[in-house]
Amino acid sequence: TGIEPGTPGAQATPRLRRGDLIKEVNQESVESAEDYRRLVREAKPEESILLFVRRGTRTFYVTVERNEK
Repeated sequence: TGIEPGTPGAQATPRLRRGDLIKEVNQESVESAEDYRRLVREAKPEESILLFVRRGTRTFYVTVERNEK
């Protein structure tokens, strides 16, 4: 829905952008914003999160380092 400045998603490489569609979190399918929130909550705080993202016609992986270590 959006990327907050200063958050791990905004600092990821490549950077996430408004309009990116997150298809997976840690190789688990995301069908809704609630799925995304649940999967991020379930991830261990000391581990990074792997996102599979669709941007237009491109798809790619993004690793997001968590600030909760």
